[in-house]
Amino acid sequence: MSGSAFAVTHHAFSSGAGRTSDGNGSHASTLKSPSYTKSVSWQHYPIDSPDDEKAFYWLKLAAEQGHCEAQYSLGQKYTEDKSRHKDNEQAIFWLKKAALQGHTFASNALGWTLDRGEAPNYKEAVVWYQIAAESGMSYAQNNLGWMYRNGNGVAKDYALAFFWYKQAALQGHSDAQNNLADLYEDGKGVAQNKTLAAFWYLKSAQQGNRHAQFQIAWDYNAGEGVDQDYKQAMYWYLKAAAQESVGAYVNIGYMYKHGQGVEKDYQAAFEWFTKAAECNDATAWYNLAIMYHYGEGRPVDLRQALDLYRKVQSSGTRDVSQEIRETEDLL
Repeated sequence: MSGSAFAVTHHAFSSGAGRTSDGNGSHASTLKSPSYTKSVSWQHYPIDSPDDEKAFYWLKLAAEQGHCEAQYSLGQKYTEDKSRHKDNEQAIFWLKKAALQGHTFASNALGWTLDRGEAPNYKEAVVWYQIAAESGMSYAQNNLGWMYRNGNGVAKDYALAFFWYKQAALQGHSDAQNNLADLYEDGKGVAQNKTLAAFWYLKSAQQGNRHAQFQIAWDYNAGEGVDQDYKQAMYWYLKAAAQESVGAYVNIGYMYKHGQGVEKDYQAAFEWFTKAAECNDATAWYNLAIMYHYGEGRPVDLRQALDLYRKVQSSGTRDVSQEIRETEDLL
């Protein structure tokens, strides 16, 4: 007897359950990104060197004298979580100084700083993202797309989200490529196009984006937007799993269980399902329950199966009351 099909969003696997989203049930698609430029003190010492305080002194002195790059670097220093100088208000103050002098990276960093924290100011963040985005900065274009997609600081507008994501994606920004693919996948802000969704997921996946790696794996698995190819699906699931994608753990287990792209291997399936179950994934609990219930690759263990079914039921992710009754009747 096989388990019933289960879909997290809109796809289903038979005989056990697969995952269609990356992570612990979350759709990790709305990705933003800061500017990753490392702060460097003004012409003296690298910040975080043994001479950190001396570097900070010279950096601040240059910023106070109006040097744009120093103001930007000082603002960035104030945003660093591990810095003894972390101060959100000072970060905003100095980043704004640099941004008002036309520093594009400072404009994006200012938007990012305003966008985050305990009391975000989304409306002002949008203003600074817009300035940097219109200057052609891909990070800001992606961030502005995110704001329009989620209605943060602006009215939700998928068409504008699509526009800005595409501007960044065409510059090779991996998060934007993933986000653009999501819009093509869901038909938001653009006509639904599974082929273009797969195209952009692959672009992003090749740059190491975990969510995109999972999504292109799923596309190959299901034959959506690309020809079905289980070996390619397994290849990309393994890439995502290497970055701790819980959904990938589950689907690798499923593919081993059913011999898709690999030789059927119940022990490998069990190990991957267990790996996901240890992350409190209800789909993995369900798959393990099926294996214990029906003795797939191991002796039947109805008590273990029942415990797992009950965990799934308690999670609220699916109704397994029938499986629970069947197992209880056998004990």
